[in-house]
Amino acid sequence: MRALADYYTGQAFANLLVSGLKIDGPQTALDLGAGQGALLSEVCRRWPAARLHAAEVDSNGWPALRERFPELTLFRGNGLSSELSRGLFRKSSGIIRTLVLTPRYLPVQVPHPRHPVH
Repeated sequence: MRALADYYTGQAFANLLVSGLKIDGPQTALDLGAGQGALLSEVCRRWPAARLHAAEVDSNGWPALRERFPELTLFRGNGLSSELSRGLFRKSSGIIRTLVLTPRYLPVQVPHPRHPVH
């Protein structure tokens, strides 16, 4: 079984994702799976005034996230869980218009050109 850290977003990829966003000065940003904070750090670099919110299921990384982002509102849980929304919107004190998350890497079976799947 792979460790959760095996799936963390690298800083270069986080930079690419955030720099491609067509958004001007969001007040708040939410990372649904903060990991080590690569996306959060890019959000901070691009929009230093944005309030940060994050969800992270692996509480082992929380101390490092809190140290790197002292103003971060952190939620424990799966960022894609419907249960998270209750606590998130209660604590966020406003509408969150910017969401950042790493696309999930799912194994995909690609059919061979000579043997198409029907």
